Amino acid sequence: MNAQSRQRIAAVIETISKDNLVIVGSDFNQKTFAGGKLYFLNTGKLGKDKQLTSGKGDYREYTIWQTITHTAETLKDRFYLIIDEALRGMNVRRGEEDARLTIVQKFILGSLGEIPPIDLILGMSATPTRFNQLLQTTQRTRSPVDVPTEDVRASGLLKDTIIVYHPTEEFATDMTLLAEAARKWKDMSLAWREYAQAENQALVQPALVIQVEDGGENGISRTDLDAIIHTLETEIEGLQHGEIAHCFEPNAPFSAAGWIIPKIDASQIQESTRIKVVLFKMALTTGWDCPRAEVMMSFRTAQDDTLIAQLIGRMVITPLARGIAGRELLNTVSLYLPKYHKEHVRAVIERLKNDPDAVPLTEVEDGAKLRTFKRDSNQAAAFEALTGLPTYRVERVRKASNTRRLIRLARLLTIMHEIDPNAWDAAKQLVIDLLDTEKTRLMVEDSDFEAKLSSHGEITLEAVAVEQGTRRGSPSATRQAAGSSSSMPMRSRLASIRKTALLFCRAKTRRKRLA
Repeated sequence: MNAQSRQRIAAVIETISKDNLVIVGSDFNQKTFAGGKLYFLNTGKLGKDKQLTSGKGDYREYTIWQTITHTAETLKDRFYLIIDEALRGMNVRRGEEDARLTIVQKFILGSLGEIPPIDLILGMSATPTRFNQLLQTTQRTRSPVDVPTEDVRASGLLKDTIIVYHPTEEFATDMTLLAEAARKWKDMSLAWREYAQAENQALVQPALVIQVEDGGENGISRTDLDAIIHTLETEIEGLQHGEIAHCFEPNAPFSAAGWIIPKIDASQIQESTRIKVVLFKMALTTGWDCPRAEVMMSFRTAQDDTLIAQLIGRMVITPLARGIAGRELLNTVSLYLPKYHKEHVRAVIERLKNDPDAVPLTEVEDGAKLRTFKRDSNQAAAFEALTGLPTYRVERVRKASNTRRLIRLARLLTIMHEIDPNAWDAAKQLVIDLLDTEKTRLMVEDSDFEAKLSSHGEITLEAVAVEQGTRRGSPSATRQAAGSSSSMPMRSRLASIRKTALLFCRAKTRRKRLA
């Protein structure tokens, strides 16, 4: 994870050289962190039994806690801590706050005898609730920056749909689903090539990731690796040596079905586009990011639904950081689970839908319920005509009402770009005139308009009487109550009315002032 984060930052920041992007290893030994550098430190290296925290010795003069403390005292407001995935390790158990501080909490709250609280902390997470709850227990000043969920969806940064495929029959389907996953990978590869050619875009090379079982007495994995290679050879024509790699614990290559499978580090998969297939066990479930991994096959058993959800959650990022309009296949992630039957798949889907820590903001579909619709051969001329029409790409944005769009355009014309000095006032006057016209029409055409308008200021209350001792409830009489500005529910329609009324009042006030 540290290596991949370093690569990403080095690719987009020109003001910091690679020499100033430092991964903190177990041999790190400095009194303070050097200024002008960005250090990457995995919290997994900060346990009590780890070398960084285990105390001084012949080869270590400072523990990592001493380094952090000295830096915080020396640099003060020039020492910043960024916590990526800020929800991890934030649960504070009642009555155990002092005894069981997690490592991340130590940075926020301080830890007696180890480090003081760090002054400036930036926490980043798709689900920051626990991080915020922890901060609320302190006296620290918070400055939250929220990105609305709908903005994330509209940005196209995440795939639209995760499609889960599983067997419906009770017999061995492992290699059958692997073959299907390989065919899906070929379809996505072809779709990306067609898209790149049609749009003159950089080619995306999708990856097929295959999760196998742990090893046993007889080999690296209990999964038949020879059968996997044979299946891939059959389904992927032209597959060459060096295009299949593994992320197993041994760093050495291994042999299967006459192929030599080299080792690749998980952080290098995204950039190593020559690699088409990756075999792994558990190495990809933590700190892994690979947008081009778009098809996954797992040979693991149904007891691993949590890990499956965590893994697939790291595959939903779009390769081009935007959705692909008109090409549904390129906005999906495919997951094949041969050892998961209906009840197991249901558990996976529920976790994918309801666990934002695993997969944020992405729809999940059961592959068994999907249907493929093919083009009508009798309509070939119509499809050919469609392909000849000029096209252009419009990035997805949040929908806005026509009134809001009008006022925004007018403001840009008048204030921002000084194209038309009267556009803003004219637009507001147009809105006022339309409101006046519509009000007059309703009062003429609807004799009950005034009564209906008055009824919006009341709410209906229904009382339910519960008999003491019997816990039986029975409805009682209803009554009307005048609405209060602090208690009336802000439904979308009322919110829209209030905004329009506010716009009306501001515009009218401005018109009087100008007059």
